[in-house]
Amino acid sequence: MTDFSKIYILAEDARQQLFVRRCLYRAGYERHVIDPEVLPKGTGGAGEQWVRLRYPAAVAKFRKRATKAKTALIVVIDADTDEVIRRDRQLKEALVNGRCQDDEAIVHLIPKRNIETWILHLNDKDVDEETDLP
Repeated sequence: MTDFSKIYILAEDARQQLFVRRCLYRAGYERHVIDPEVLPKGTGGAGEQWVRLRYPAAVAKFRKRATKAKTALIVVIDADTDEVIRRDRQLKEALVNGRCQDDEAIVHLIPKRNIETWILHLNDKDVDEETDLP
């Protein structure tokens, strides 16, 4: 395990944030290391669009701190009914230079439908990438 002093989380919703935080707690990280982006108020709007719009600022924040300390950025965005590779490409296109560097600790978690699919799979339930499991 790499010992990060700060881990930023950019996610569509509270459920995705909770999933990542619990995974990080299990990996031995403490609360003070984990810094989730404050989610927008209200239930309207597309969470994936919000993540794509916030992504350049999150990467800039990550890069600024990463010059001083071991830092990571975890981005969670659903592919919904689209292709995972297309959603990944949308994030990369949101950056001015078009991509993250290979040595940067930035990870994109892109569940095909939604995070509930991953949660059920980790609990030994049979799931597929097409069925919507709210």
